[in-house]
Amino acid sequence: MADLLTVLWKEWRDMPALRGRSGVITLLSLLLFGGIILPLQMGAGFVSSPVALFGPLWMPFVLVLAVSADMVAGERERHTLESLLATRLPDRALLVGKLLAMVSVGWLVSLGTMLSGLVVANVGYGHGRLLLYPAYISVGIPVLSLLLLALLAGLGAVCSAYAPTVRQAGQNLALFSLAPALVLPAFFLLPRHWIAGAVHWLAGVGGGGVVAALALLLLVGDAIVLSVACSRFQRIKLIR
Repeated sequence: MADLLTVLWKEWRDMPALRGRSGVITLLSLLLFGGIILPLQMGAGFVSSPVALFGPLWMPFVLVLAVSADMVAGERERHTLESLLATRLPDRALLVGKLLAMVSVGWLVSLGTMLSGLVVANVGYGHGRLLLYPAYISVGIPVLSLLLLALLAGLGAVCSAYAPTVRQAGQNLALFSLAPALVLPAFFLLPRHWIAGAVHWLAGVGGGGVVAALALLLLVGDAIVLSVACSRFQRIKLIR
């Protein structure tokens, strides 16, 4: 645990998204769009709409996507990887500490976006009544955000470990992150009765069922990606 906390503190201190004025501007920009502009545009209906999931899920996704490529490739470019691997810190502590640093920052941005959106909706459109997220959004945002960020951080660890530069790692990670957007149009090429059945199922299970299905899918993806990251994140494989 002490080794893990050491790596976690080191990653927080060195993370580009938290470093200097540009890091503060990046975090504030994400909170501004997802937690203020979006609720103001949608009005009181924001808290009860599935669109409320967009800001808290997408904003930290963008943040972690921007910094996870630096996990190993950045150390390699700065010629600090050898020094880091020469320490007594176990491989598993190095990997988990780096992953936790990215996931924790992204998750805090997600929760901050969620809370700021709720405050803006109440201040601007509450008119004396308390607006609250429905249960599936209140539970779905923290759970789905955590699982999604873990998946992306794991992919970042794999891409960064194999890539010689941060730029190459970022390009590889971007391709992985675009995969759902490339697969989604294929859904509309399915037979109409299949699409109608899927829509009917979504309407039947409701928001809670959809969140549970997404959480299960992300949990499986996390297990696969993190196992690959653990097998790749070894001193003998990282030093080239």
